[in-house]
Amino acid sequence: MATQIRVETQDDSRVVYLDLSESQPMTANYQFKDIQDFKSNKGNHTFNFRIPSTPNNDLFFGNYFEVTQFGNYNPKIKVGATISKDTFDVFEGYLQLTNVFVSNDVTHYYECVVFSSVSTLGQELDGMMLADYDWTEYNHIMTPQNVQDSMNRDAVGLFGGDIVYSLFDYGAQFVGGQTTTSCTNQNSSGDATNPINIRNLKPQIKVRKVLQKILNQSGFTYESTFFDTTMDDLYMDINSGGEGNTTLTDPNFYRVDVQGQYDQAGTFTASVGVHTIIPNNLISQPDYMNAAGQFDTTTGIYSPSGNWNLSAFGGMVQLNAAVPSALQMEYTFGLYNITDDVMTQWETNVETLNNGTGQSNLGGFSPTYINTFESGKQYKLIVTILTSSAPTQTVTILASSFKNTPASDGYTGVSPWSGNLNVTPYDATTEYTINANIPKVKALDFFTSLAKKFNLVIIPDEQNPTHLYIEPYSEWIEQGNNVDWTEKIDVSKDVQLKPTTDLQAKNLTFTDSKSEDFMNSMFELSSGRIYGTQYVDNTLNDFGKDKEEIKTIFKPTITSLIPDTPIRYSVAYNEEGSNVTCETGIRLSFYCGYVLTDSNAGVQIYSESPDSASSLSLTSYGLLQNYKEAVILPATECLSFMGEYTGSLASPIPMNSAYSVYWKRFISETYSSDARILIGTFFLSALDIQTMNFNDIVFVKNEYFRINKINNYSLIGSSSCQVELIKVQLENIVDVNGLDCLIEPSYISSTGVVSFISTETGLPAVATEDCCVAFGYTYAHGGCSQVFSGGGGSPSGGGHKGYSGDSLSLDISNIKTNNTIKGLNEVSGMFNNVHGSSNAIQTNQSNVNGFFNFIKTNSSGNTIKGDSNAIDSNTTKSLIQGDNNILNPYSLNWTGASWEVYSRQAFKNNSIVGDYGIALGSGETFLSGGADPLYNTNGRSGSGHFVKHGWTDGQEFIGIGQNGKIEYTSDFLFDQSTYYFRLEFPSMISFEINVVGHDRGTTSTRSQEYTFRKYSGTINNTNNSGTVSIKDMTLDTQKESGNFTNYTFNISPAYVPTDRPSGGGDLVYLDDGMFYMAINTNGADKLGIVDWTIDFKYTLVGLQNLGRASGQPIFTPTQISGCLLWVDASDSTTITHSSGSVSQWDDKSGNNHHLTQSTSAYEPTYSSVIPYPYIEFDGNNQVLGNTDAGLINVSDSTNTMFVVYESANTTTTSAGQVLASVNYRGRQYYGLNVNNSTAGAGGTSFMNKSSQAFGCRLATIPSTTKQVSIGTRDGVTRILYDQNGLTDTETNSTNTSQDMFSVGAAWESGRTPVADYTGKIYEIIVYDRVLTSVERNQVQNYLQTRWNT
Repeated sequence: MATQIRVETQDDSRVVYLDLSESQPMTANYQFKDIQDFKSNKGNHTFNFRIPSTPNNDLFFGNYFEVTQFGNYNPKIKVGATISKDTFDVFEGYLQLTNVFVSNDVTHYYECVVFSSVSTLGQELDGMMLADYDWTEYNHIMTPQNVQDSMNRDAVGLFGGDIVYSLFDYGAQFVGGQTTTSCTNQNSSGDATNPINIRNLKPQIKVRKVLQKILNQSGFTYESTFFDTTMDDLYMDINSGGEGNTTLTDPNFYRVDVQGQYDQAGTFTASVGVHTIIPNNLISQPDYMNAAGQFDTTTGIYSPSGNWNLSAFGGMVQLNAAVPSALQMEYTFGLYNITDDVMTQWETNVETLNNGTGQSNLGGFSPTYINTFESGKQYKLIVTILTSSAPTQTVTILASSFKNTPASDGYTGVSPWSGNLNVTPYDATTEYTINANIPKVKALDFFTSLAKKFNLVIIPDEQNPTHLYIEPYSEWIEQGNNVDWTEKIDVSKDVQLKPTTDLQAKNLTFTDSKSEDFMNSMFELSSGRIYGTQYVDNTLNDFGKDKEEIKTIFKPTITSLIPDTPIRYSVAYNEEGSNVTCETGIRLSFYCGYVLTDSNAGVQIYSESPDSASSLSLTSYGLLQNYKEAVILPATECLSFMGEYTGSLASPIPMNSAYSVYWKRFISETYSSDARILIGTFFLSALDIQTMNFNDIVFVKNEYFRINKINNYSLIGSSSCQVELIKVQLENIVDVNGLDCLIEPSYISSTGVVSFISTETGLPAVATEDCCVAFGYTYAHGGCSQVFSGGGGSPSGGGHKGYSGDSLSLDISNIKTNNTIKGLNEVSGMFNNVHGSSNAIQTNQSNVNGFFNFIKTNSSGNTIKGDSNAIDSNTTKSLIQGDNNILNPYSLNWTGASWEVYSRQAFKNNSIVGDYGIALGSGETFLSGGADPLYNTNGRSGSGHFVKHGWTDGQEFIGIGQNGKIEYTSDFLFDQSTYYFRLEFPSMISFEINVVGHDRGTTSTRSQEYTFRKYSGTINNTNNSGTVSIKDMTLDTQKESGNFTNYTFNISPAYVPTDRPSGGGDLVYLDDGMFYMAINTNGADKLGIVDWTIDFKYTLVGLQNLGRASGQPIFTPTQISGCLLWVDASDSTTITHSSGSVSQWDDKSGNNHHLTQSTSAYEPTYSSVIPYPYIEFDGNNQVLGNTDAGLINVSDSTNTMFVVYESANTTTTSAGQVLASVNYRGRQYYGLNVNNSTAGAGGTSFMNKSSQAFGCRLATIPSTTKQVSIGTRDGVTRILYDQNGLTDTETNSTNTSQDMFSVGAAWESGRTPVADYTGKIYEIIVYDRVLTSVERNQVQNYLQTRWNT
């Protein structure tokens, strides 16, 4: 028994027979799944075997065993190999050298393996994208005529019918009737309305051509009756290019307008026969056009390309003699075809060039409408000398031009200098470039999904392993032979008969991929499943694996009608109206002909304008849809795995779905309760192996089987092998009792009623309840029906086992009446499923189950399971499970005395589980701890988690908010109210934040620089200022590369302005409780582009009984009695200034103790910087004052003074620097003072009387630090407080005289200010009594948090 391996040499494909050793075993495995699963690394394969080193083998392998040998054998390249046994070819594929063994430097072996060509296909396609293949042959111009020709495929066609335009709607939102959007029918007068701009259409390409392209360019050929005949009408849409049809954004992309620069364009001698290229090198000219880069300004060579061949072309040259003498010269100037070596257009000129004064003649030819230019060829403008009166004379090219306008119509002629070639230019944006638009999916995923959709088997040709036969299992299985292996089984060995339970799943799902387009989204929200999903319920198998999913990358194609027309289309835009591209998926559809509209409808298509001559009125259109025939009948085949209700098409539900046609038999054979696996030992000859096909029917032990596996078949010598067979099970569906149903479905009505016929007589039959359920339908009210509502559980055949309610007929085409309501509810939106009572639903696509829930308008896709929940506007695709929860994105719609802003946040993909929960941000998962009996309010306790993303480019500062990186505008109030996070008052959170960043590096050198930091701390919105406090924030973990060391991460509060409504009323906070996260890389100068991820986890506690009283808009200092003075730099309405120079600062206490300055030289400066505006004093006599007795007398009474300030220096003087003061004759008698000689540099004093008593002093916080200082006087004792709680005390003396209250210096009108302050003052509050500790803490909290001290 001779075994041979014949291989082909790598260099010249010569056939070589390798020498074998009979002492070395060689075995092979064959298995059925290998002709279906070409993604696996190995299909049918031998096990590793060794062949000896012989001169013949060494020559083939190039003496690979010699380490120093540089032979011709490349182990990375596959080698075609065929193994024959007893003259029969038993294995074809590719040989791979895996190892070389050397013993004693003498004996060596080559270790090899041979694997099938099907697995090689997976390896060849791996990593290749559809866009990696060359599709330029299908590039074309989008014209109405081309669109129509493609639709009329069988009569005219475009690219032989390979490209067909459909009326799929990619975002134009086609409608009919008399509106002015973008589709059309005809009105009663027959006039077309709402024409379609063809730029809103996209082509589809024949799937067979895509398959052929990726196989041929990967080195394979194929034969397939299925694709070449059965599926020749199968197309896929070319739609991954977003809104545009091409990558071009410039309609003049191919236009060329270049010129030569005066005196610098070049020189040449006037000798006869000289050829000179005109370079046209001036790229800075105002009207320069060369966007496509097809004209090389260095060489002067023009290399046109594009889907055009007609042009308006013109050229010009101006020559001059270089020396003062006349030169008579005859020359030609024209266009030269370099590729074909021929002049294509020229003019002959006879000129006398003058003496170099710059007034020489002009030579050239006018623009001409030509079809000269051919893509792929090169051209140049040249001057050729014919005769010359002075052959040695030097000629200068003073100026030149080259103008070419690809044209879409004729040309009337105009001067080449005019710049206005009188044609309609070819608009480059109408060029449809396939490579730019073909779905961005892997070729392997595309091919695999076809195999899954149609249950394909792929079989290599026995004589040519790169030639494949591709057919669906349902057809291929019928083509096998009947063979009898009864005598080949070794009955002396154990024969196993196993059930197929291990091959089964309890729940088997056939589905396409999720699509975000409007119709698919509506269907999924209404049904709880992807359109066309087929479930196989096998839960009676207790031993099978839980679930198995056969899923394609294809997006479901839902066919419906363009509103108000009979024209069929598919929606490919989402709920926002944006094109849902197929970057990660593909829509399949059948071309069903060039079908008529009806007598009242037509389609007008146009490109430039509806009134242009090129627009067309169509009475037929190319129909591409989910169904294989234009007229949908029960027997019509559809692409979805399960036939669905056809909605407004009013057609019967198709029975021949992809599952029914291509998978049902295969699954029935495997999942039948009588299915068996036979495993036995067989003696198979080489002839048996050579003639064996996996679709053969094998007769063994009085039963019929098909081959599943052959293991360890010996390719050398004679021995037995193990064979695994699966019993052929072609029988009727059985009910739960194991009885044959002997019926099959024949029709499903538009309401879901299923009709049956007898498999024995073909006559109508009635299904029992058990058989109805066995087929996967629902039995209710004495009949069998398919339920389309889907949703929860494991539906079988589209329904739910045991469902006993009424069937929902979902018409996804009728967007006006598509709510499902059970109970007394108010529902005003569309596509809602509402169960329960007293729910108010004002939006779309919602699923609600409960009582007293409310969903506001302008939200969609939300789900509520519980009672008394509320979802506000701008909330999408979010979930609430529980009671009394709120999803309420922050909004600010404010028109006030100082501010005007309109902003709305949006929540998406939120989830709240529990009771009384409230969300902090978009995309958050929140687990609520509920409410306690005392405070039955939202946000009492819980934990939340969200993740945000951003990036920095070099050294910059970025904010991170609700939507990730904040793109700031010039309106800070809009920015923070739109993007910042908002913590409800009163509450606090403890947080743990992981900050991860990675430097991208470059495309050629990927960076290894990274950072990981973990922060923790608290954020409190418990302040009277409306501003949050970030407390105890620590860096707990820091692991990072050196380049990241100097970047910073912070949580920053928002600026919280106050304002009154424009019509009057109480002060209110704007954007209270808001904060954002900030990343600053300005200190990390070695970073490039860094991607950042912020993982934010927090625990919430809601607080009660805080200082800000319930029902009051904000805390104000006037809520505490005795407020004499309150000036606030954040309230711009209280500051009178001219170009920043302040003449008055209004008192907000209601006492009108306004601080003024009438001398312009003494006016301080107002800075409105956000978020902390201030009044700035420059230490040079700048001061504000007031002489009201009710204010200045405060120095002799009990009082409390607060000042928020930030000194610019610590320069010490005996009198110090006045912050706020009561004075007498220009000297400070009372108030707060910094940098005096008693308190020291940077110290603060609360002083009293003319003796300059500065002894009440503190210096723990330098005066140059923004801070709150507080002084109290009770008539006996003065106390100074800093914001950290430290105090100092001194006994008072009496102030008997006062004449001025001043800020920024000690001052009396008419005198020069003294003790001038240098620095900023933010806010001052004075009371005429000593505040209690609780009151003092309230004001201090307000000031500290407001000014972030």
